[in-house]
Amino acid sequence: MNRLVNIAVLLLGFASLSCNPGNDQFDVLILNGKIVDGTGNPWYYSDVGIRGDRITAIGKLSKASARRT
Repeated sequence: MNRLVNIAVLLLGFASLSCNPGNDQFDVLILNGKIVDGTGNPWYYSDVGIRGDRITAIGKLSKASARRT
């Protein structure tokens, strides 16, 4: 699971992101992961929503649904 989280945070700089997912359902939902955006800013904790092979949302997603959490 740590490897999946590390891969997800590395992809953040390359994915198009939506901070407001609404009622979207994700394939994978990572809760409370460390976010490293690649800009040199400090990391922070947040949730990550993934659909297919793309990160589609970052933010407070604890109420979102997903096939796998």
